[in-house]
Amino acid sequence: MPRTEKGSVSTSKDTTITQQSNWVCKLCKEAFTDDKAEVLECEVCEQHTCRKCLKLSSVEYKFMSKRQDIHWYCPPCEEKTLKNLKIEKEVQERCKEYYEKLEGRITNIEKKLEEKADKSDVVKIIKENEKKAEESNKDKGPSVEVQLSELRESEARKNNVIIHGLVEPASTSAEDIKREERAITDELCNAINSDPDTIENFFRLGKKSDDPSSKPRPLKVEFESSNAKSNFMKNLKLLPSADKKFSKVSVVHDMTKKQREENKKLVLEAKDINEKEKSENYKYIVVGLPWERRVVKVKKK
Repeated sequence: MPRTEKGSVSTSKDTTITQQSNWVCKLCKEAFTDDKAEVLECEVCEQHTCRKCLKLSSVEYKFMSKRQDIHWYCPPCEEKTLKNLKIEKEVQERCKEYYEKLEGRITNIEKKLEEKADKSDVVKIIKENEKKAEESNKDKGPSVEVQLSELRESEARKNNVIIHGLVEPASTSAEDIKREERAITDELCNAINSDPDTIENFFRLGKKSDDPSSKPRPLKVEFESSNAKSNFMKNLKLLPSADKKFSKVSVVHDMTKKQREENKKLVLEAKDINEKEKSENYKYIVVGLPWERRVVKVKKK
């Protein structure tokens, strides 16, 4: 939305910087400098899209930009937001179910109290119910809060990959480094027939070493959608036939700590099976998305 409207730039930021900035449409790449330019800003990623690309009439745009109670998200962010809302709803339903069971236990205790006035019996009933509740919670595993946090982190990482072995730029200027990183990333995408324009962001993980002989840091790449990431991963089969500069490159999913731990267990499991069977024609490997990794049997090439 226009800078002076809701959903654009926070009023706490330096207005001088805001006035000198360009708005670039995410779709048509046109730059807008006029404060009256008709563009909408996504409330999640803060990227802009012009009215024409959104196929909005001037009346519709004015209505949306002036209403403080209307929230607008670009399609990729809208998909993520809706999924998060769905997760929130599921958690609420599970909490409701839990409290309904708890109310049932309390009602049961009250009935027992009506039937028996002996204090020792009342204490015994309460302790039994507390023990059952503890055992029930243990069987359910992690708490709702922990599970929700894991789901959110997994959702935030689902469109990302981690690239290992991709050479780091030798430049020291932040602008030159960014440009060179983009160039090498685009070159990798083109080498495997993947569209580089589907990459939204990229950055190195960890602190850069002063030792020039050290291994390049992993590069985290964020795609605009899960489909874009999926196409990139599928085309990695073309990597062996690409330029030699990519011979040491490997790509993995961006996983949560829990997913990495589970993946490590599966890798060890596959390794143990391969050592036991020692087949000349088949081998066991770990495949699948981060939340559904599994060991499968495949033919050796």
